[in-house]
Amino acid sequence: MISSETSLTESGSLRCWVCKQEKPRTAYQKAQLRGRGRPWCKECCRDYQLQKKFGLSRAEYEQMLRQQGGACAICGSFDPGTNAKGQFCVDHDHATGEVRGLLCNRCNTGLGAFKDDPQSLLNAAAYLEGTMKFTAQFSIPRIDVAAYRNTLDSHLKAAIAQGLMEWLEAVLAEIPVWSGASRATFVKLAGQIGYGLPVAPAAVNAAHGMFTERMDRAWMGMVHSDGKLTTDKETGEYTFTYTTTLPWLIWNEYHNANVEPDPTLFYRLIEPGPYSFQVVGARAFLRFAESVDLPAVKPHLRVVRVKS
Repeated sequence: MISSETSLTESGSLRCWVCKQEKPRTAYQKAQLRGRGRPWCKECCRDYQLQKKFGLSRAEYEQMLRQQGGACAICGSFDPGTNAKGQFCVDHDHATGEVRGLLCNRCNTGLGAFKDDPQSLLNAAAYLEGTMKFTAQFSIPRIDVAAYRNTLDSHLKAAIAQGLMEWLEAVLAEIPVWSGASRATFVKLAGQIGYGLPVAPAAVNAAHGMFTERMDRAWMGMVHSDGKLTTDKETGEYTFTYTTTLPWLIWNEYHNANVEPDPTLFYRLIEPGPYSFQVVGARAFLRFAESVDLPAVKPHLRVVRVKS
C-alpha cells in the first residue's frame, strides 16, 4: 500500500519526489513501492548514492565513463556485468576514499578479492603464466604455384588465340579482296592458331578498265609478310606480331590511292584507302582484352596445418 504522500497518477505511474517526473512502477525499487513515504526513482537513488559515497555527480560519472571509452578501465569490456544493475562500479581507494575509475562488476569483485594488493595480483599473474599451457593449431593457406601457373598458361594461350582471331576479323573487314596479295600477308599469322584464312582473288573484269582476266597474286603477299605467335610460360609473354613489306598495302594503309596515287603502283582502286587497319585491329583486340579475367586461385589452394 502506498501512503497518502505518494503521488499516484490515473495511469498507474508514480511521480518521483526528487526529479518530479512521472515514471512507470518498474522505474522504482520494490522497497520504494512497499514502503511508506515519498518514492525515489532508481535514477535519483543512484545519483544520491554517487554523491553520498563517492562525491560524484551524475555528470562527473558520465564524463569519467566517456574518458574510459565507455568501457571497464581494466578489461575494456562494455558490459557492466549482471550484478551491476546496468551501471559500472565506482572503484575507489578504501583508505583515502579517492575515486580511481569505473570497473565492470567482475573486475571490481576481483580487486576486492585480492584486497587491492598489487603484489598479490602480480603473484597471481606469474602463477598463471607458469602453469597455464595450451596447444594451438593454425591452418595456413598455401597456393600450389606450379599447378596455378599451368592453369594460367592454358588460360592465356586460349585468350591470346581468341584475341588474335578478333584482330584478324576486324582487320580483314577493312582490306578488300582484289588480287589476293594484301589479304595473303595475314596467312602466316592466321596459321599460328590453325585458322585457314581463305584468300580468293576477286574476279576483275574488263569493265574495271584494268584487267581482262582473273589474277592471283596471293604468293606475293606470302613472300612479303611474316606472322608470329609467342606464348612463353616462363617469361609470361603472350603476344602476336604481324609484319609486311608489300608496297601497295603499306601505301593504301595511309593514303587514298585515287587521290594520292603512287606511280609505281596501280592507277585507281575500287575501294581506296586509307585502310587504317592497324587502328581498327588494335581497338578490337583491346575491347576483347578488357573481358579477359585471370583463372580463379581457389582451386589451387591447399591448407597446411601448423602446430604452436
